[in-house]
Amino acid sequence: MLTDVGDSFSRRDVKRAVEVLRADAEMDRLRNLIFMRHIENPENIARQASLQVIFMTQSLERAGDRVKNLAEEICHPGQGTQPFATF
Repeated sequence: MLTDVGDSFSRRDVKRAVEVLRADAEMDRLRNLIFMRHIENPENIARQASLQVIFMTQSLERAGDRVKNLAEEICHPGQGTQPFATF
């Protein structure tokens, strides 16, 4: 995602920036699935291991949010509006 947003910035490619926004939405969805799986803990995974997985997914999701913010900054000048209506 970071490489894609860097490329879209250097090429002023709004379509690629929108793809990054979609990828962030998928990352959010996956984080929520992993979070729910480890909270419910049907496989009886050790609590410490579950907490580590939850913290890792939250960190990755936060990094994705930072990249999403960059993609939004690329979309705004290119389209003149916020990109939320584009996907």
